[in-house]
Amino acid sequence: MSAERFRLILAICLIGVSVAVMGAVNPLLLVLALLAGCVWLLWRLARWAWQRFH
Repeated sequence: MSAERFRLILAICLIGVSVAVMGAVNPLLLVLALLAGCVWLLWRLARWAWQRFH
């Protein structure tokens, strides 16, 4: 397994744990975290598409 792939899996696990903890502590934080994650993913996707097709 490459280092890049390992870092990606580790980041996903850490994000999952932190989102679960936030959801247990405060559901509003969970919603805000999910919204922020969606915005970040859309931004990354848009950047990737721009670099690929521009």
